[in-house]
Amino acid sequence: MVPLYRQISGTSGTSKPATATQSSTAEQRFQSLPTFSRDTPPGSELSRGSNITAGLKKANSVEPHVESNARKVSVGWKNGVTSHFKTLWGSSIQQSPPTVSYEEVMKDDIEVYKWLQKIDEFGFCFISGVPPNPKDTEALTRRIAFIRDTKYGGFWDFTSDLKHGDTAYTNLALGAHTDTTYLSDPCGLQLFHLLSHEGAGGKTLLVDGFYAAAKLREKYPSHYELLTEVKISAHAAGDADSLYIPDEPFSILKKDLNGELMRVRYNNHDRSALKYIDPVLVDDWYDALRSWNRCLTSSDAELWVRLTAGTAVVVDNHRVLHGRSAFTGKRRMCGAYVGADEWKSRLRVLSQAIDRLWVDCDKGARNYKQDTNKILGLTSYGPANKLHEKRIEGGPDHRFGLLALCRYKLIDRSENFLPKIDGVTRCLARLLKHLREEGHDVMILGPEVCMSTYETYPMIGTTGIPLMLYPDLKLNFLRPKFLRSIQEFKPDVIHIVDPIWLGPQVLYALRKGWCGSKWTTSNAPIVASFHTNLPTYASLFGLKFLESIMWRWIRHNHAQCHLTACPTFSTATMLMHKGIQNIRIWPRGVDLNSFSPHKRCLELRREWGIKGYSSRSDQWTNRRGYPLTPPPSPIPSEENGHTHWNTECVILYTGRLSYEKNLRFLVDSYSLLLDMLGESTPTPFFVFAGEGPARGSLEELCRLKSIPARFTGHLSGEQLAKCYASADIFAFPSYTETFGQVVLEALASGLPVVGLDADGTRDLVQHERTVVTSLALSTAAQRETQVPLHLNPNFAGHGLHPNVTAYGANVQPLELSALSVDDFTVAGHQSFPSYQVRVKRVKDFCDPTVNVYSGYLDVDYGAKHLFFYFFESRSDPNSDPVLMWVGVGFSYADYGETISTTEDAAKNVQAFVTIFFETFSKFKGREFHMSGESYGGRYLPVFASEIIDQNSRAAAHGFEPINLKSVLIGNGLTDFKTMWEGYYDIQCKNLSVVPFQDIKTCVSMKQQASQLQEPFCLDPTGCNLAAEFCNYALSEPYHATGRNPYDMTKPCKKEELASSLCYPITNYINEFLDRPETRRALGVHPSIGNYTGCSHDVGERFKASLDHYHSNQWYITGLLERGVKVLIYVGTYDWICNWVGNQKWVMALDWTGGAEFTAQKDRDWVVDGQVAGFTRSANGLTFATVNAAGHMVPYDKPKEALAMLSRWLEGEEL
Repeated sequence: MVPLYRQISGTSGTSKPATATQSSTAEQRFQSLPTFSRDTPPGSELSRGSNITAGLKKANSVEPHVESNARKVSVGWKNGVTSHFKTLWGSSIQQSPPTVSYEEVMKDDIEVYKWLQKIDEFGFCFISGVPPNPKDTEALTRRIAFIRDTKYGGFWDFTSDLKHGDTAYTNLALGAHTDTTYLSDPCGLQLFHLLSHEGAGGKTLLVDGFYAAAKLREKYPSHYELLTEVKISAHAAGDADSLYIPDEPFSILKKDLNGELMRVRYNNHDRSALKYIDPVLVDDWYDALRSWNRCLTSSDAELWVRLTAGTAVVVDNHRVLHGRSAFTGKRRMCGAYVGADEWKSRLRVLSQAIDRLWVDCDKGARNYKQDTNKILGLTSYGPANKLHEKRIEGGPDHRFGLLALCRYKLIDRSENFLPKIDGVTRCLARLLKHLREEGHDVMILGPEVCMSTYETYPMIGTTGIPLMLYPDLKLNFLRPKFLRSIQEFKPDVIHIVDPIWLGPQVLYALRKGWCGSKWTTSNAPIVASFHTNLPTYASLFGLKFLESIMWRWIRHNHAQCHLTACPTFSTATMLMHKGIQNIRIWPRGVDLNSFSPHKRCLELRREWGIKGYSSRSDQWTNRRGYPLTPPPSPIPSEENGHTHWNTECVILYTGRLSYEKNLRFLVDSYSLLLDMLGESTPTPFFVFAGEGPARGSLEELCRLKSIPARFTGHLSGEQLAKCYASADIFAFPSYTETFGQVVLEALASGLPVVGLDADGTRDLVQHERTVVTSLALSTAAQRETQVPLHLNPNFAGHGLHPNVTAYGANVQPLELSALSVDDFTVAGHQSFPSYQVRVKRVKDFCDPTVNVYSGYLDVDYGAKHLFFYFFESRSDPNSDPVLMWVGVGFSYADYGETISTTEDAAKNVQAFVTIFFETFSKFKGREFHMSGESYGGRYLPVFASEIIDQNSRAAAHGFEPINLKSVLIGNGLTDFKTMWEGYYDIQCKNLSVVPFQDIKTCVSMKQQASQLQEPFCLDPTGCNLAAEFCNYALSEPYHATGRNPYDMTKPCKKEELASSLCYPITNYINEFLDRPETRRALGVHPSIGNYTGCSHDVGERFKASLDHYHSNQWYITGLLERGVKVLIYVGTYDWICNWVGNQKWVMALDWTGGAEFTAQKDRDWVVDGQVAGFTRSANGLTFATVNAAGHMVPYDKPKEALAMLSRWLEGEEL
């Protein structure tokens, strides 16, 4: 074993030799002590369980804590420092691969340090958000170190062109290998970035060589030793002007001086000869090589990823092997090499800089760029609508959460504080306690209270005027002492709690420079936190006209802060929709030692007047309870030995007894609950724990209604914990919460929660798992005398009640005339508890004589938002049919959530259609037609089928089904195989246009087309590769002609195709839709970026699921068999979804009306005396062409398209 007391471990996670400094030059010189490498994988002496604690303790005079498992060793020191050794990984790392952000790496050296640390620990790291161009990729590489020149040049940018006579420049598969093995000093890091790929295949393979070596050493130790001892020679001579031969032979696996693995150097494509091996060992060496390959290619070792433009990857070429699968089409890559010494030098330099920051933290923190996110330990919810964890991590390896290491000065400015007890003050009290324990200086500015200090921190108060409707809250005013205190205290961060009155006064003074110039800039370290939904309170107290005014005021105040912290995702979503940017999640927790089911107290229940004991099906063990999980299995004990209900059920509410908590609703539900339970069930008993201005009126209300209730007053500590655990159900009717700490405490105490589907509750519970929804509550919510449940403005509003699963029950209709121009009205449906529709009226848009509306379908409790736009007909809006065009719009996802299959999308569309017709009853029962084009050939048949299938379920429950009459598909991609066949016909036969491909190409295409009949979808990978091959073989000849794929008669440059689909009007449409006045009128959320008709990310997800390789004609037959008419129309100049391919699958349909349809003759259809195309029709199916129209028929031939649509809707033949 290596004597560890002679090793000096560097704080960066790389080895650091002991040094001495020459006084005149400040040059560091090596001491003569042995050095220690952190490149120590499991399988080494360090990781095989040797007692290293004693050696480490002796060396450092602190008690270390050593943790090790099969892949990682960590040493934790007494001062909080944790040293991490290399982490070995296999395919499971795909769940959470090491990743950094391009934007952060480019602007902050500390992020470069974190990036290099990940590379050092894992051997690779992804970089997200990289602009897909060589210039920015090269700049990213240079953030590490100098770029190393090789025979490929410096920074390389290449396609599969065999330029260097290297297999990498082909489209063939490459096995796992390391690069530049033929150099005496192989390159250290390799960065590569896929800029574009127009074909299929080409997945990237990564294998941790240290992990594979550890497996080899464990399974075949003699083979491991052979590969570390036997040296081979390799050379590279692919180019005419190069012949590389390393200075000396090398082993595939190289050990360091301590006998531990330090480098992998392997490429099975190397040209080499076994000149340096004993002939007796040749066979054994090849056996070892086979064992090595088995370890490399085992499924648990291989990480396969599909790189996309925007995501780069860096690999440690001395450790991680890379490869790829075969691919088709043009593929462009760029990247570079960096020397091993260069990148490790960069890591050491950054490590030393951060060491200095840590040693002189108070000074360093002031000089270093402030990162207030990390001070509060927040989760990012930034303008890009994505979530990024920001964790505070101690120790020199993760020295970025300075709160845990440095002494900060903070000013906490609050609108209210103790002795007032509510969720806000409890949160602030916990924060201050934490800051004190971490050694930070804090000053508290707020309302005048009876305390001068809290947690040893000084408190400076100011006077205020009590609010008339809520005397506990005051309008506090800024006093000069606040400003002097800020100047004297010189805080690093100012935290403003709920800036609504006093906070904005402080903000104004700060921005004016009254407390120094530091606070006048936009990047000043001022953070806000959002705790209270005051605008909703205004509505609750009958002042709804103030709600929009207050939101504008709140938005203005938070815009002046560096970031806004809020406690939950749903609150973050609400704030984002209200226009508040740069949001961070500041989560809460609960102490499981304080709140636990085992604190259930039978004596306390007797004090409440409960004489017997109610045994539930979810009785508790004496173990600690865990929140957000089902209760543990019943184990009989002295206090829960019964097996049936024999007395009252205790319904508990804890929290502030105030009017905005909706407690009247809870009391009103009681009589309905009794009706449900029946006379044989013991009467439930209420316990209200808390104080507040509504206590007197609640006590009087319970007395008048003869409701047994106990009011305990304010409880805390052990009393509160016993109260929770001794109840049976926790009731929480509030819909104004931003978190609901009491819900978390109840769950930790083992109580099922009955709550509304509202902010602060839905983030903490799972419906029918941790929440039991009472039918009595939902019934009470529907009473006309009950105040309407205006839940949060973004999810759950008018018409959406607590989760009820009865299909179609009690949906409140809306009148279109009642819709607002300024605000959304929200509609829901009990069958879709996670959906809602927001809709508003659009004033004077395009045609002022037409009533226009727009809105969003919010999916998955507001995680995804699908845009819609509709208008009433000009002729007879009271009876005309409803026509739906399914296309694109201002849709977005808050958390990057999306779907990847048409079948999943169908559920969303069916929900929207149902909610629409149920809410706007004037359209109910009317004929409904669905239409679209292009990829609509895939999704429209599926969407329509979902509606028909759900209709049968609705009818079974006695409800009126949706009257779906027809589906119209224009230039659709319905059957991909016949479309490929059409690619040959449309180019090589005299059909729409004169054949324009040369005969040789047509012959080749015909030969390729014959392979399409062979079954190739045996597995997803094979299916994708074969399909992409066929698509490429039949598509590439057309693209080579330079013609527009959407109109064969027009030219189209590649760059125009990417930007505008070669339709110039597309740019004007985008410009119009990006105008601020257009977006305001349509209700488009301000955080959404520029409008785009196509989403690359969504397309890639659908492509990865092979969604476009479905034959959808069988959905068409299902619709026809059920009486739904179908119109397939195609422009004759379209190539990509051409009429020949569409006609093939239509004619081949197998359905009961098929024989009559195919027996028909094609006939002309005419508009204004001119032939518009040909058509045939029978038994509800119509096929039609539109002459001289391209991919978008309504745009190319508007007159003919309108005539076709009108005749179709009126039931006439074309």
